[in-house]
Amino acid sequence: MPISEQPDHSILKLKFMIEKDRPKYLLDIGAGESAKWGKILQHTISKIDAIEVFTPHIETIKKLNIYQNVYNCNVMDFIKTNEYIETSYDSAILGDVLEHLKKPQALELIECLKNKVNYIYLIIPTCVCIQGEVDGNKYEIHRYHWSDKEVRDEIGMKLIEFGLSEDRQIVIGTYMWSSV
Repeated sequence: MPISEQPDHSILKLKFMIEKDRPKYLLDIGAGESAKWGKILQHTISKIDAIEVFTPHIETIKKLNIYQNVYNCNVMDFIKTNEYIETSYDSAILGDVLEHLKKPQALELIECLKNKVNYIYLIIPTCVCIQGEVDGNKYEIHRYHWSDKEVRDEIGMKLIEFGLSEDRQIVIGTYMWSSV
């Protein structure tokens, strides 16, 4: 989704959870043009980096001066080839990202992250949520529709809260995983 439809109460609850966990260096995967989570967490976490695959968003994100580094790449390439992540990041947030990947790729991403960070925070529609390309951004296409059961049982995430989009058509799940 180009802009997360996570309700405000779910955003606040996740922010509280992140503050409680106190990660030091967060990787914001799929920051998007709005850099929503970077803005929300910039005074909570010491260092935040961003990954954004859609090139036209990069300059906008950089102008915000929220992130220490902004990487313009595919997250799978970054996670698999960047040794930096193993020693630097202790947490990652995926705000409306997994639905844009095919299921095997999403599962691989989560497994890679579980081997590299202590905390994973996930925001995802947990219902059929059809979306195609948005404003020329082919990365906005929804490639898989996740259920809550899959997110909990197959990915191993703990449910924090469900919320509804403003139009009450989309169920948004907020989850976390921790190795500590």
